[in-house]
Amino acid sequence: MRGEAGSADESSSADGAKSTSYAMPSQSSSSIGNATFSTAAFHAATNLGGVPSLLVASDADGPGVWGGYNPVGWDSRDDYRDSLTAFLFREPLAGSAEAAAGAAAVAEASAIAAAEAEDGRAGLKTPTPVAVWNGGDGSILVAEKVGGSGAAVFDFADWAVRWGSDALAMPMNDAKGLPLDRAVSVLGTQYGALPGGGRTVFGGGRSSVSVRKLRVFVSEQWAPKQAGEVEKSKGGGLFGRLFGR
Repeated sequence: MRGEAGSADESSSADGAKSTSYAMPSQSSSSIGNATFSTAAFHAATNLGGVPSLLVASDADGPGVWGGYNPVGWDSRDDYRDSLTAFLFREPLAGSAEAAAGAAAVAEASAIAAAEAEDGRAGLKTPTPVAVWNGGDGSILVAEKVGGSGAAVFDFADWAVRWGSDALAMPMNDAKGLPLDRAVSVLGTQYGALPGGGRTVFGGGRSSVSVRKLRVFVSEQWAPKQAGEVEKSKGGGLFGRLFGR
């Protein structure tokens, strides 16, 4: 995913400050620079009337990037949003045991699905092969929505990022009891585990991380043009699959 629309730049600024970047619209990015993470800044950039959005972030300690797809977008409705197509993802380190385990899990799920299709049992409740993108090689691990469509995304004005109750959350609000740069993730309730059994989108068993950089991308056909500094990004990979670029 690095180098494509949706990749998160993992370099810190010259003075070591964390960088908050909200990329709007999809094929370009308008950066807030080294501004402090805040709920107000997040919603000012992402509340576009509920358009499909892809959030990509990196943290201070782990390799790769992680994030989620929000097909209903953000609009500060102070309500729970339902979706069966929302998901979370992680890019593990290339060639790592985590990537290998994910690829093996998807290969097994694909074999089961193929066998069911062959003998007419397609559609039964079995693992789905969509859990890894980019050819099923473990380069992108996906945690899908489980347990029905309910509470896929929490769209509240006093929260920034929240998929499910605790699958991926980053309030960016001191009143919620977490540092502004802190994100938490526990998979297995509203979103299933990653292929290979990972129970957090951050990898390494880490349920809490300090976020280094965060971007949100939306399709150009929905996003309004924004003034300010623009950084062009390529379309492809996971982003291209979602938005047809």
